[in-house]
Amino acid sequence: MKILFISHDASRTGAPILLLNLAKLLLKFKEFEVTFLLKNGGILEEDFSSTSPTYFVKKNTSKKGFWDYLKTKKCIVEDKGFLNKFDLIVSNTITNGEILETIRKNYGGKIISYIHELEIGAKAFSNEAKHNKNNKKLIAILGSMFNCK
Repeated sequence: MKILFISHDASRTGAPILLLNLAKLLLKFKEFEVTFLLKNGGILEEDFSSTSPTYFVKKNTSKKGFWDYLKTKKCIVEDKGFLNKFDLIVSNTITNGEILETIRKNYGGKIISYIHELEIGAKAFSNEAKHNKNNKKLIAILGSMFNCK
């Protein structure tokens, strides 16, 4: 099974580390092939790249917004040939909502979005939550479902 893991960045924070560890675990089984798509770079870029092939939505940050970037360049999230070679896409955070919107238009398979942000984070990224909610091919795993007391 070919899986594309999407991370909002490669920072040394919870979501990217969780995704990297999950990929490393899956790679212990021969039936899984993993590729990473990073929305932004970060200190863990080399860790991602040394684990599996790694692509970037945008390698460097600029003053232009994300949608301006998409308008000026053919972006990997618009590449049907690239996206549709995967059996599954897994997104690690609600903040990927804006690129998932574009991916959905170009990808025919299933998308799993691991939404681990607490309610306050979800409200802060309400626009991304809307993108995720409107996806009929999306399986969302909400971190708050696993709230242990």
